[in-house]
Amino acid sequence: MAVPAELVLHRVAGTLLVGATADGKLVTYDISDPRTPQKRGERDLGGTIVDLRVTDGVVFAVVAEQRVQAFAVAEGGKLEAWRPVAVASPNAVAPAAPPARAAASAVLGKVATAHGGSVLIELDSAGTLRPGDHVLIRSQSVETRLNLFSGKEEAAVTNAPVAVLEVRQVQGTRAIAELGRGDNASVGDTVEVTDRPASRSSIFAGRAGYDTWARATLRPMLNFGKVDVASVTELAFGYYWQFLHLQARVAPLGFSVPHGVDAANMQVIVSYSNDLFEFGLGTGYFRHEFQTLNDYDCSSNGFLTGSVASADSSGGAVHPQRFNCAQSGPTVVQHLRLGAIDGLNLRVTDTVTISSGQFRWGYLEGSLDIPLTRELNLYGAGGGTTGLGWGEVGMRTYLRGVGGHGTLILSTGIGGSSLRTSEIFGGELQTIPGRSGANSTSYINEQNSVGGLHIAVGLEYRH
Repeated sequence: MAVPAELVLHRVAGTLLVGATADGKLVTYDISDPRTPQKRGERDLGGTIVDLRVTDGVVFAVVAEQRVQAFAVAEGGKLEAWRPVAVASPNAVAPAAPPARAAASAVLGKVATAHGGSVLIELDSAGTLRPGDHVLIRSQSVETRLNLFSGKEEAAVTNAPVAVLEVRQVQGTRAIAELGRGDNASVGDTVEVTDRPASRSSIFAGRAGYDTWARATLRPMLNFGKVDVASVTELAFGYYWQFLHLQARVAPLGFSVPHGVDAANMQVIVSYSNDLFEFGLGTGYFRHEFQTLNDYDCSSNGFLTGSVASADSSGGAVHPQRFNCAQSGPTVVQHLRLGAIDGLNLRVTDTVTISSGQFRWGYLEGSLDIPLTRELNLYGAGGGTTGLGWGEVGMRTYLRGVGGHGTLILSTGIGGSSLRTSEIFGGELQTIPGRSGANSTSYINEQNSVGGLHIAVGLEYRH
């Protein structure tokens, strides 16, 4: 069955469409097979249909009707509306007035473009907007859900409200509105005028409009008084699937020049996540090594101790003994977020290492984000373990977008870092006379760590 070429159809739900014919009839078609549309229903409204709108699955038809009106000719020829005089029965009870019904919102247009935290709205021919108006955005994405009437899973348009925006500019049949932090809009979403306030609460801004994210942060530092350089680096990737959040991270990756990688904490975490809370468990591998002249530095923090070099003689001087502090092995990871993803939140990640058959504390890090404006967050972050520590404060700037798909976030901060290296360097030997006549040796200006001020630079992208 072919659909008449002059018939304009509107989607009601799923594959059902409705249209108005020139002779005043409403007709419905099922386009499950677009090549052979099937006519499902028809209703004569008894007049010319001058406008047709569909909102929340309800069809509103404006019909031009022919009416009979009665007039009374009063004295002097004046025409007045004639009304019959009703004689009330003494036992008659006035009918109760029907309950008032809220007027349905009319769809004015659709989202034509959503980019960089703003949306472009294309208005219908009859739609009008002014700067300062508030508009409700309804998602037109299709999802499979249970039809309670039929008891079957069916594909249907969600039509769910996703944002309330304030119109900033209007030009002809087009208007521009800005998304608030955590708001989302997609091309094809419908637009209605509303009295609701704009949704701009940055404090409770949750995840909206993206599934995948990636982040990289560098913290380069120069050693105080030395030419050595180091960095406590973070690399991370994540994916959201409904209420689950999967993360793969290397945090931290501590390396120094010329000594190489001195710490590495690799993790995979699976979390339950919603807009205001996240808790997850994971596993991975942790390694951290450095050397010291005092075995107390190792054993007091649960590291293995052992002599890596016995006292020997070189050039007439006896070199002191060195101890290798090492912790490595598989890990158990706990991750917690309290607060909104793009709003006010506190995050903590704790790593416990299984080293030499024992559970040992490995690494702890945390961060606090405080939204200041639509595009700016203040943050503080830090982390540490034995022989490694860092802390910083800075700003997160939303360079593009406000949290949804396509958002690009720049993190910049300043702080301090300290990273013990895997070998002692830069020391000069001296001889220390002993009370019993036996001499010992030690290092002058011994240096086995890189530490100082660092600058943090990070980028996060969402897709």
